Amino acid sequence: MKRLITFIVVIILLITAASCSNSPKSGRSVQFYYCSGKIEHGSESGVIVSETRYFTEVEISSKIITEYISGPKNEALRSPFPAGLTVKDLKLGSARVEIILSDHIASQSGIDLTIACACIQKTIEDLTGIDSVQISAENEKINNQDVIIMEYDSILLEDNEIVNPAYPDGVS
Repeated sequence: MKRLITFIVVIILLITAASCSNSPKSGRSVQFYYCSGKIEHGSESGVIVSETRYFTEVEISSKIITEYISGPKNEALRSPFPAGLTVKDLKLGSARVEIILSDHIASQSGIDLTIACACIQKTIEDLTGIDSVQISAENEKINNQDVIIMEYDSILLEDNEIVNPAYPDGVS
């Protein structure tokens, strides 16, 4: 009889554990921003798309940013960051978040750098509510600058025009 009761208890525990693993995500949801794997002009998202992650931690930390920089889990998205990029330091101020990255970030330029910085800004804003982010490399300049400051108002990457006004009949 004891074996039967033990067997039933074990079965109940296994069923409970299995149902917990299939339950909805718990913790605080955070939007991590990455590049769209397929850029669709005229779509709401354009170049940057978010991926929802869940954390039990409430405050921003190097651990969360390190996980973010490691790249998206969704295969339809791609990381805007160069391989090997790491977080060297993170300082949370009342009006600005300062993030120091490894020198790998200095290998980017042009639109690739702009998109990477915009993704960082949007992710950190979602984590902290602070829309100003100062990005720098540990020892190198980024695009001939000591720091790059990104704010919500400095990002213009949304493509919500179906037709380019310069070419109302389309481009052939």
